[in-house]
Amino acid sequence: MFNKKKSGIITTALAIGMFIVVANGAKAEGVYVAALGGYATLNDASIGAQRDDLSTSLDAITLEDSSALFGGSIGYNFDNGFRLEGEVTHQGYDVEKLLNAVKVLVTASGDVDVFSAGINAFYDIKLDDIPVTPYIGAGLGAVYLDANDVKVAGRSTLNEGAVAPTAAFMLGLGFDLTDSIMLSAGYRLQGIGYIDGSNTRKNGSSVSGEADAILIHSGTVGIRYGF
Repeated sequence: MFNKKKSGIITTALAIGMFIVVANGAKAEGVYVAALGGYATLNDASIGAQRDDLSTSLDAITLEDSSALFGGSIGYNFDNGFRLEGEVTHQGYDVEKLLNAVKVLVTASGDVDVFSAGINAFYDIKLDDIPVTPYIGAGLGAVYLDANDVKVAGRSTLNEGAVAPTAAFMLGLGFDLTDSIMLSAGYRLQGIGYIDGSNTRKNGSSVSGEADAILIHSGTVGIRYGF
């Protein structure tokens, strides 16, 4: 995952640099664009699942427990404390273990990309004569989980995707640089809902099931530019 994490950090840094270069005066109310980067950790790296060939739910996959997070958004600031935006983010996790044919977690390879898209609503708590703005927010959307070359020794490679609902809660602080530029530092709790999926085995038979919900904690930094 080193290359993906490095790519995310570089992308965020370039985006921040571009915003600073083009910055000029702008109204508080109106359209804005934003970029963010951060560090995400899984609440539980071993994810349970209920398969149609299992009588009970058990750990089906173990992921690397952390990932770089980066993304961007476009939104509207209503200048009454409320903001509404559309956002996309990306995370990526290496696969460390996977359930094998005899229902035992064994060493595995591959990775899972997590692409999120959703709508966020924020409330900025404006403080007179202080260039710091606390904020709280919540969002709803969907995630696409993309398995890339996931396999255990002697088994077929999994390259499949699944879609699941997601929700997020955010809070943090914004720091005014100019009338149009604000830096932010915050915390994000993202939940990914139950995931339904199926896969065809090497022998042609299929297996389906439902994976448990996932919680992701993230520390983020970002920059917002208002037009």
